[in-house]
Amino acid sequence: MAWKKGETGNSNGRPAGSGKAQIVRRIVSDVFGDENGAIKVVAELAKGGDLQACSLLLSKTIPPLRPSHEAVALVDAETLQAMTASQRAALINEAAITGRLPADIALLLLDGIEREYRITESTELCERFEALEQKINQRDRHE
Repeated sequence: MAWKKGETGNSNGRPAGSGKAQIVRRIVSDVFGDENGAIKVVAELAKGGDLQACSLLLSKTIPPLRPSHEAVALVDAETLQAMTASQRAALINEAAITGRLPADIALLLLDGIEREYRITESTELCERFEALEQKINQRDRHE
């Protein structure tokens, strides 16, 4: 018997509503009447000074604050393009040490410079390798 689209391969599989989320919803409904009842109870506990209830309520309703930083211009784009990777790293380190750049942002920028350097390095190695292969192939043809 071949499988047909829209049919289940296991007619005796897990029954509907037996997943963990459905079980929890059923329990909440039995205890609090519905999901809104549970939220109201947690809100009342938070209003009464329960810090765990307050934390739970806030974590589920208000997104957490993310750190943000203003843009910092250390040098103009033209100067930056002319700098080597080590010069850019030194500039970022100096800015972090003097407080012009947050340390976490400096670390992210340094990681980016390192990755860029590795990509450049591997590209240059591939180009050199290909040039050597061409020289070897030309030498083999002439012999």
